[in-house]
Amino acid sequence: MRGQSNFIVYIFALVIVVLLLIPMFFYLTDISSLSEKQLDLGSIVREQVNGGGVVIYFNSSNKQLYSSILVYRGDSNFTLVNVYYTNGSGVWFNITNDVCVEGQFHLTTNKLPQPLIYNFSITTKSFNYPLVLMIRAYNQTEFVQVLPNETAVA
Repeated sequence: MRGQSNFIVYIFALVIVVLLLIPMFFYLTDISSLSEKQLDLGSIVREQVNGGGVVIYFNSSNKQLYSSILVYRGDSNFTLVNVYYTNGSGVWFNITNDVCVEGQFHLTTNKLPQPLIYNFSITTKSFNYPLVLMIRAYNQTEFVQVLPNETAVA
């Protein structure tokens, strides 16, 4: 009788090992495969611009002093490379040379690309049109549309 009870305990332990421990081992060794996948950096940039960590606002005005691109919660990993505007005909006009960077102490410079930690003033010829900003971050390039007096959408 004692041998039969030892055999039943042995079979029960074997069933536990086969049904529980071996699948749990395979499951736990497979969890790390998630970190091996490549990140979609383009979607990360889009999420950051679309109300995430970087908020860009286009303050549109027909006066030169007040028409600007305001960067709230900027990030030095994001770089403004080019600025375009479209007048509704589908043609993009490059106004990168007309964009002034408003740095510390109100010093202005016309050199782009610049990190998105500054505000940018733009010309009055594009004040009433949507802007298209070319932003580079994490070796990805995103085109962001900014409507007049609204925040950016990637």
